[in-house]
Amino acid sequence: MFTVHKLTLSPFIEKFLLPHDAEILHFDWQGKNLCIWYKVSCSPEGRPLCVEKPVYLTIASTGLPINGGRYIGTAVSQESGLVFHLFQDHNYIEASHG
Repeated sequence: MFTVHKLTLSPFIEKFLLPHDAEILHFDWQGKNLCIWYKVSCSPEGRPLCVEKPVYLTIASTGLPINGGRYIGTAVSQESGLVFHLFQDHNYIEASHG
């Protein structure tokens, strides 16, 4: 059993706590906000079954340098034409970016 959750993002690198088994399904605009939708295993009551872990996401506009990471998706705003790309960085070391 699983549930799908939404998380609102902002550009740049952000650290989030997501359940260990979270799988990002989609990255897109919802209104004026960038969001991800992710699925997690849950109890019959809808509570996540896994402990949380830090997840580092980098959101960058086209043409900006990116340190690396696994590509998740691209979101294009139909309203403004802004384009952002989302990467998940598994090798991010928090102390070096302090």
